[in-house]
Amino acid sequence: MVERRQTGALTDYGEATKLNPNDWVIYYNRAETEASDRKYPAAIADFGRAIMVSTNVALPYFYRGLAEENMGDQNGAIADFTKTIELKPNFSDVYDCRARMEAVKGDWNDSVADCNVAIKLNPKERATFIHRANAKELGGDWAGAIADLDQAIALNTRVPDSYYSRGLANETLGDRAGAMADYSKAIAIEPDFGNAYNSRANLERVNGDWKAAIADYTAIIGMDAVYGNKAQAYINRAQAREIIGDREGAQADFAKAAELKPK
Repeated sequence: MVERRQTGALTDYGEATKLNPNDWVIYYNRAETEASDRKYPAAIADFGRAIMVSTNVALPYFYRGLAEENMGDQNGAIADFTKTIELKPNFSDVYDCRARMEAVKGDWNDSVADCNVAIKLNPKERATFIHRANAKELGGDWAGAIADLDQAIALNTRVPDSYYSRGLANETLGDRAGAMADYSKAIAIEPDFGNAYNSRANLERVNGDWKAAIADYTAIIGMDAVYGNKAQAYINRAQAREIIGDREGAQADFAKAAELKPK
């Protein structure tokens, strides 16, 4: 039913462009419909038509940038986000979007700079702190990343990925207790968070807490297609069982891992 309505809308927009070929809003609306249907090449073309009709309107550039991002065209997206900023310099979202693309390209400093502007314009946007943390991590600034993740968590305490990312950063800096607390918080919020169990289990191994590690690997193994590498979880549990002297359990786990691993 939704697809039928969208098809009808696209037909109506086509008729409208014939009657009003110089109305940028028609092309823009058709492009939005196409983008919502993930027809990104068509959307990019129609955003382009809107821009040709009215070159000084920011939104077609912005949304064409988003469509280009979805097509993997980082350079095109950055160019359109930059034009949007030129036309609408107080639009915080566009700085955040350009920062994402800059991070993908490895331009960490530019990404952080754009996040700085976005946060100044909208200090309550949690996602921008996450994006700046990611850029700082990729640039090796783990302490700065933790500070941004602290801000993101303060803005929303119920997002497990934020705790997990902070846990990884804490572990990188050698703060095992902080990492353990963050992995545990992520699991408390999302009980099927396989990566958090795995990271916590690996840290428990480092700490020599083999029984706790076995419990976490067991939790991973019990998940239904939530955590992808169950064979490795069996291997990890087998190694931990060997350490505590459970040879029979270890052998069973190694056998199960061999069964699950692709030939």
